[in-house]
Amino acid sequence: MTILKGSDLLEMDQISKLTSYHSDPSRNLNAKYAAAKVDFSNVSDLNDLVGTGTNSTCCTCSDHYSISFVSGIDNATTTDNGFKYLFETDGNNLSIQIDVESLKQNGVDSSNLTEAIVKIVNHNDDGIDDYRKEGADEDFTDHYTRYASKGSTLYVFDGRADQTASGSYGRWYTEPYNIKSTTDISINLTNPADSSDKVSLNYKQIDFSLIKDNIIVNMTESGSAINPENESVSGDLYIKKKEDGSYVKYNEIRGNSDFNAEDFETDSNGNLKAFNITTVYKDQNGQSVSSLDDVLSSFAQNTVQNLVQNTKITLAATNYSTINISADENHSVAVRANFNSILTEKPYNNGIEIVHSGAVYGTNRDDITTIPRFAM
Repeated sequence: MTILKGSDLLEMDQISKLTSYHSDPSRNLNAKYAAAKVDFSNVSDLNDLVGTGTNSTCCTCSDHYSISFVSGIDNATTTDNGFKYLFETDGNNLSIQIDVESLKQNGVDSSNLTEAIVKIVNHNDDGIDDYRKEGADEDFTDHYTRYASKGSTLYVFDGRADQTASGSYGRWYTEPYNIKSTTDISINLTNPADSSDKVSLNYKQIDFSLIKDNIIVNMTESGSAINPENESVSGDLYIKKKEDGSYVKYNEIRGNSDFNAEDFETDSNGNLKAFNITTVYKDQNGQSVSSLDDVLSSFAQNTVQNLVQNTKITLAATNYSTINISADENHSVAVRANFNSILTEKPYNNGIEIVHSGAVYGTNRDDITTIPRFAM
């Protein structure tokens, strides 16, 4: 988390609307506002954001306000800028899904993405405070969570001055709220000789959240501590709070006026202990792999193999089936079976002759049955 001042907000490119229910931060230039920020400057292609997002709670409740990026939206709302989004509510939790394709089609990239996000949030605001009013048309800005943009950085903050985070209140998360962790998988088993002959296996609610066990994030102490007199350090080093054991990036918090080195863990020399984030990826066999894509590939392959191997299929004919029949003729019987042919009826002057073996018709008159003509 970081701190925004009212004076900081005056420098923002865009800021989300404020209803009469809330105070205007820009009117109190010296007030401090609990905030978090995310920098999109390293995003080279907005498609890389699909499936990601963020969510947060204000400082006095656990209601989640979530923003996620998707590709394509049914029944979308469109802003004057052509940006498409879907606003949804789940109890007291609210979410906005942003269509990345509509952003790209209207000239948005990493440099102005945050401005587009705030414009979408503002478009959802109807200017009326309907927060938790039964039957009311609640929107994304009816509570205390606010959004502001400056360049490629998005700020999420509580719109009330001098609020502090506590427990699940005032938290910012690096994923959308209530992200779907299950999916359905369909597998077709097909006859190579005839693609119309197939069996479809449909598996429901496969839980991909289990993949978290294969992504291990650690905070490891770096080889050198930080002199608290330093204004900044090279690299993304973190320092650890004594109060709750959470980590904050040194270069971001050092510039805050309320920074106090005594609030953080130090070594025997009074220098701040510095930490790095390390991430280890493992496949389904527990072996280290190089990237998240490798983890996903291994998990998907292992999941499908287990599904098929543990599936038993029994086919039962409920109507009729076609089969091939073969047999040896027995010449000692009066009627011999002749397969791959049909029984035929042929009328003659002396009546109806039924030929039992097509191969002997016309040459062997012993293999027939005759029904004589009779008067009607």
